[in-house]
Amino acid sequence: MAKLPLTGDMGNLQTLRSLLGPASSVDPVFLAIDFERPQFIINRFQHGRLDTQVGLAILDTRNLSSTSKFTTFNFITGEDVYFDESAPLYRWGTAEKIPVTSILSKINGCLRIYQNRSIILVGHGASSDLAALKALGFDFQENLVIAKLDTYQLARDLQMGQLTLKNLLMELKCPCNLKFHNAGNDANFTPRALLLLGIKAIGTAESNETSEGVEILWWIAMEEVLSRKKKRCIRRKAAKTRTLEEQEEIRAKRRQHRELYG
Repeated sequence: MAKLPLTGDMGNLQTLRSLLGPASSVDPVFLAIDFERPQFIINRFQHGRLDTQVGLAILDTRNLSSTSKFTTFNFITGEDVYFDESAPLYRWGTAEKIPVTSILSKINGCLRIYQNRSIILVGHGASSDLAALKALGFDFQENLVIAKLDTYQLARDLQMGQLTLKNLLMELKCPCNLKFHNAGNDANFTPRALLLLGIKAIGTAESNETSEGVEILWWIAMEEVLSRKKKRCIRRKAAKTRTLEEQEEIRAKRRQHRELYG
């Protein structure tokens, strides 16, 4: 199992740099999780309060060549009226209505294909989410959770203040024109915030390798949220700052990528 500078602090910048920096030897699976109304789960659904949501977003660092790098789920429990109100707000697919007794099995099912992989658990203001996972009986050790990172705490450590997820994304200049407080949407945007915070934590590029790694992180974070027009504009501006040799090297890498992955 990978050795990381773990602490009890979910805002550990050293861990973030170790995971996302150019010298990282870890190829983890990032699992972002968000619960809506987690107190219902923590309180064991007392008084028949069953209307909850769990959102999962998975970023597999071994599969960054795929068209969609974030695999997102939105599970909703409770009354039909709650599902009918919540499901249409989910942007990244189709929400699934499940009984409360299936929440844990659904979470474990989403992780089954990542058995024997190191899991990095990610949340925003994640203390309640962790409490809900524990109340469900989620086994952190069996699922090889080697680190937990809280984007809320990381933002504070980077002197960005106490920000909601939406306000943090706006500070990081990540487009986020959708409905938050939907578990699937929040889960999908949390690892995007983490990658952009990682860029800030890594700091000014000290080498070409670091610079290239930061650019990759940025493009992954912005996948599926930037318009094609905006992407073309950014690439044109970036191209103007590169030498002819650097531009040709980038073209060669893109040709190689197409040959390998289609």
